[in-house]
Amino acid sequence: MLKNKKADASAIILILIIIFFLAISFLIVNYVGTEFTWIMRNTVLNETAETATVADAMENVTTNTIDNGFVLMYAFLIIGIIISGFLIRIHPAWLFLYIIFLAVGIFLGVFLGNAYQKVTEVGALSGAVANMPKTVWIMKNLLISMLATGALSMVVIFSKIFGKGGYTERI
Repeated sequence: MLKNKKADASAIILILIIIFFLAISFLIVNYVGTEFTWIMRNTVLNETAETATVADAMENVTTNTIDNGFVLMYAFLIIGIIISGFLIRIHPAWLFLYIIFLAVGIFLGVFLGNAYQKVTEVGALSGAVANMPKTVWIMKNLLISMLATGALSMVVIFSKIFGKGGYTERI
């Protein structure tokens, strides 16, 4: 059924949903890790050098690694959209459909960005947001980056030269 399907116009919507759930998941992991580190540091039974080492390592993961991991995943997803744009062959008559999917994605991005902001304003999770400045910046500028990604992928997909010979002959 999905034979030889490399990419399609709904990839922008899929990327938005994936990014939203990754951001929420990483926020919760950051919150849990921060709370666990606080418990390890402030429990009387855990006053050993090993506990301090583990707590420092967990603090490094919750403050740096999670945020950088989100940026890395976000970049890989966008690069994947652009690369898949090189692999698909689509007739320029379907440009209107791609524009409609991009508009739906931007419309959905408004709701997902606002939902992320509402989740980060919750009292328990608002402290964890301070450890994730790159994630917050990406989610605040989600619409602009998705619009730029969609426009760039449209240019890549629809600017291919159709000619005779080689791969371009097989449509």
